[in-house]
Amino acid sequence: MQNFICTVPERLDLVRRNTPKVAEVWGDYEFIINYNHTENFEEIHSIYKEHFPKLKFYHNLEPDWGLVTRALLNEVSTPYVLYINEDQELYLSKKDWNDIINEAIIENDVDYILMNHIEKYNTQICADGWKRVMIVRMIFHGERK
Repeated sequence: MQNFICTVPERLDLVRRNTPKVAEVWGDYEFIINYNHTENFEEIHSIYKEHFPKLKFYHNLEPDWGLVTRALLNEVSTPYVLYINEDQELYLSKKDWNDIINEAIIENDVDYILMNHIEKYNTQICADGWKRVMIVRMIFHGERK
């Protein structure tokens, strides 16, 4: 799942370059996207449409990012949600992903995995306040209301 804008040329280049890699790992899953801007809409939609066969693509321009993201969560039909940043280079293979799922979910029943911004969110202030975070990078076995 993603809810984003892409108006900076360098970010657009990253989306062009990175989306095929993301699809190699998660292209078999339903992929829910909201593109929240008019600039680059056609190209972003085309890139995602080309790489994700189970794509649900929205163009909701509502300025309340949290409200739109919450609405996207309501579209999820699985017990797991993966929130992916569109502006981070992916260095994860499908095997890496399967290993993470096997170790964390199947073997250890983990509820939450943080896979990016570790240096930022792995601080005491964030650890103490993690339950107050409205949108997390990855939620497992989470309730969706």
